[in-house]
Amino acid sequence: MSMEKKGLSLMPFFVFIVFIVLGVSLMFVYYSILDVERELEAAKVILEEDLKERFNLISSLMNVFNNEINFQSNEEGIVLDLSELYDDRGKYIYFIVIGDIKEILESEEGIYNGENINKIKNIEEGFLIFTNFLKEKLDIEVENFSQFKRLREIDEKVSISGAEYNRIASNFNRKISSFPNNLVAFFSGIRKVPLYDLNRNY
Repeated sequence: MSMEKKGLSLMPFFVFIVFIVLGVSLMFVYYSILDVERELEAAKVILEEDLKERFNLISSLMNVFNNEINFQSNEEGIVLDLSELYDDRGKYIYFIVIGDIKEILESEEGIYNGENINKIKNIEEGFLIFTNFLKEKLDIEVENFSQFKRLREIDEKVSISGAEYNRIASNFNRKISSFPNNLVAFFSGIRKVPLYDLNRNY
């Protein structure tokens, strides 16, 4: 009987020890997630700086290309079919791209985040349309522009920083998907992050 009482009296102590061990384990899991998250943030800063340089240059090139189109059509009297430079809503792609670039660069949450993904796609597609228009309609090789050559160099930087970001982001997403990390991540409000699309069409 006394042994049973002794066992019962020790039960709260064992429960307490279990909770301590569990708490320490969960804290270890939480801080291990934070370590990867900090690594991810550092990679994101580098990617964002490269993207910022890239978007600034694309904005400058859009101005150059737009001026070239206006020069050819207005001063040289060439009749151009500008219909392909308008989207389905009838908006001039030049202004859509310039507007998206401005909004992205002024974003308080950074350049590469979920809200900007569609804008990034619009910029890529719009810029491609402009470069193709110059090549096909005006027979102008955009590769000869010094700024376009610089864009190629920046693309290389973005490919490297984007690949590194994706590597860490993939590791982060896997980490918070496995047990018990997923429970800690859920209750901590930590969510998966999108990968950066490394595809370039020009």
